[in-house]
Amino acid sequence: DFDSLNQHQTFRVLEEDEKVDKDYKRIPYHIVFDVKFDLRRKSRLVAGGNWCDPPKEDVYSGVVSLDTVRLGFMLAALNNLSVCAADVGTAFLYGKTTEKVFVIAGPEFGPEVAGKRMVIEKGLYGLRSSSARFHEHLSLKLRNLGFLPSKADSDFWYRDKGDHYEYTATYVDDLLVYSKKPMEIIEELKKHYELKGVGVPEYYLGGNMEEIQERTWNEKGIVTALSAKTYIETSTKRLEDLVGKQFPKQCTPMLEGYHPELDDSPHLDPVTATKYRAILGSANWCVTLGRFDVAYATNTLARFSMAPREGHYKQAQRIFGYLSNPAFIKGRLLIDPNEHLLAPGLIKQNPKYDWTEFYPDAEEELPPAGTVPPPKGPKLKITVYVDADHAHD
Repeated sequence: DFDSLNQHQTFRVLEEDEKVDKDYKRIPYHIVFDVKFDLRRKSRLVAGGNWCDPPKEDVYSGVVSLDTVRLGFMLAALNNLSVCAADVGTAFLYGKTTEKVFVIAGPEFGPEVAGKRMVIEKGLYGLRSSSARFHEHLSLKLRNLGFLPSKADSDFWYRDKGDHYEYTATYVDDLLVYSKKPMEIIEELKKHYELKGVGVPEYYLGGNMEEIQERTWNEKGIVTALSAKTYIETSTKRLEDLVGKQFPKQCTPMLEGYHPELDDSPHLDPVTATKYRAILGSANWCVTLGRFDVAYATNTLARFSMAPREGHYKQAQRIFGYLSNPAFIKGRLLIDPNEHLLAPGLIKQNPKYDWTEFYPDAEEELPPAGTVPPPKGPKLKITVYVDADHAHD
């Protein structure tokens, strides 16, 4: 880690006779040691940016939404694009900080520097604005490569390739490239960044990306699926340790006929209520990763987070009893580019109604002309399924 700090000229070492500008503030720092999910050992020097007042400018980095990532995989399947993942190493060190802070070097910097004042020049981890500075740096590089931010999601970038578009999704320092020749884009970015983990994505933002080898009943076959299997496994074990028991395996995420608003069991004590919120927080991330089958149970129980009862607590555990069931833990979203035809007997013609009496001036709101890129690639047919009963309401 110290080699990277020196290589990126993160600090400017002041000699003893040099004065520090009165606007600069001394902050502490510490070193964090960690083991990554693939067992790589890692150390990181983190500045105590919390000792400073928040900067007046924006301090956050935008991130692509997981809904957009899923749409990206769908666009890739429709246009025969390959998907490549990459991670920018020591990402924050590429941006130049605007914060006026310095540290006193410790012995880990070596005897020649130890005890000296060092002004932080780059977006060191721990500084409040480092994410925003790196986002600016990466955005500039992508624009130089011809990419433009999507109007729907400013961290989903597109580039015109004639008969189709290619895309890049950015989640701070995690990249996904959708292209017929993704390595050409990767090689261009390598001229500016140290990229790690380059290859077919297997695990992204807590979700699994699976390449499906088996053929399906579809003529073309489905090649990609998204799931939350790894996250469910790790979070179930963590939550069981937190609760102090194993969750019984369940066949449904919520007990049929259970109405949490009618539950009159005793309220939880503050410690157990915190565990209840932890379970729902993990369940909510499962929904974000695509496990929509637990969305209703999670959202319904979340309404009682401020004053949960013992019955709510039991039902929250049931969610992970269902998710961790071997029959359901492999549940996945299939990225299927094929058109599906419903059987004629299942299609019902909806009657047409004339609403002009109630909405005489209604018209579809469209973006201004010239602001939407022209559509390219094959057309897409969207089928929407509606649950009119809406659970048990």
